[in-house]
Amino acid sequence: MSTHQSLPSSSSSLQHIEPHQHHQPHEKKANDDNHQKIHKSECCCGKSNKKENVISEKTSSCGCGCKCDRVNNNINNINNINNKNGVVNSRNEEEKEQQQPIVNSNHQQLIIVQDQENRPKPIPAPPMNDQCREYCKKVLDGLLEEYELLNDSNSEESCCDKIQTNLNSKWPKHITICGIGSLLSEKSARRTFPNLINFRKAIVKNYVRCFNLVAISSLNFGDLEKRKIASVAAVHQSDLEEETIRKIIRLQSQDETRQEIEMHCSVFEIPLTEEIWCAYMTREHRYEFKFITIDQDFQNGVMQASCSCCENNCQCSEFSSCGCKALMCCQFNDDSYRIERCSSYENEYHERVAQHFQGRLWYHTKHVQNEKHIHNNEIPIKPIPKYLELCFNAALEMGRSAFENFLQTSVMADGVTLLEDYLKVEEPELYQKFIGNQQDL
Repeated sequence: MSTHQSLPSSSSSLQHIEPHQHHQPHEKKANDDNHQKIHKSECCCGKSNKKENVISEKTSSCGCGCKCDRVNNNINNINNINNKNGVVNSRNEEEKEQQQPIVNSNHQQLIIVQDQENRPKPIPAPPMNDQCREYCKKVLDGLLEEYELLNDSNSEESCCDKIQTNLNSKWPKHITICGIGSLLSEKSARRTFPNLINFRKAIVKNYVRCFNLVAISSLNFGDLEKRKIASVAAVHQSDLEEETIRKIIRLQSQDETRQEIEMHCSVFEIPLTEEIWCAYMTREHRYEFKFITIDQDFQNGVMQASCSCCENNCQCSEFSSCGCKALMCCQFNDDSYRIERCSSYENEYHERVAQHFQGRLWYHTKHVQNEKHIHNNEIPIKPIPKYLELCFNAALEMGRSAFENFLQTSVMADGVTLLEDYLKVEEPELYQKFIGNQQDL
């Protein structure tokens, strides 16, 4: 669906697709030698099975020809891949606390897939296949080449040549990741990357956070009726209106000549292997990846200027990549996502998005500004409250200044409303819990 599609202000344009129904408990067959079960109820795909279908313990398929075994085993498949290679899909862990179900206007619960404790579950990504794996490697090769981070033994020695390379490629041994949401928490980051090193606070200039992406994996924790289904992405300040830029800068500084927004974030290095990279791309599949320049980071107990290769002052070591360039998840658009990112195999977009959600994913700030007359200046999608709380706690782990910066540099999907102003109206309980109580001190 094009990002230029008109969006009515009504939430009727947002459609959540109900997950497949669970099978009824299977009756055990008397034959223990082949360890099989009998299934007599309706299949998860909706087909009625009048005959007894033999089900192997290795699959949940009922034999009707549908692919429900793949749907029901997605969580196990992707977690097994990630855990095996030192990467954990931390969204499952982080979102265990997000327990509010979605309810429609008739008070019918839309959540069907739940765990044993009757709590909503994250929507899993499809398992990695060979086509996706090759595409992931192609994306990384392009990024490293674009930002001149490939190690080329035939080229003149650069300040980063001393970094040990991947044995099977020109990839550096590590790359630096920039966290702007839940990855502000070292605990959260280590759930995703158990082998990360050098976790620290940093400052990135000219970027803000924007809650303008429909969070497919977290739909079960949002509120579709109120359009509270958004997660965060990094947005360059040039994509905002000048009035919004000036408002954010005034919150940060009294210097009227200042032109750059400063966003606090986390940065850390991760081992760069094929498995770790593919798992990371699976987690952040809907974003555009950019290597951005770190202006300052926290070293030796103080914030100081990050190394800069262009100034021949690189401080890279054998344990890290060029820390002045960190990979950040930025806003994308629907057209590019469908054409570029979901073309590895047939029906990839359906498996990743359409079977769960029918509607627009990205509310790119510039597009939204051109569509204000369409949605009557309303915020088209809003943050998931539980995700907001997760981000707040992550920012507070880095200190009160990082939390205040999170408020200052976060805008809604309309590209205008700042997070603190939004909280006062839409989330008064969160406002009082994280902001009001501090103002009373």
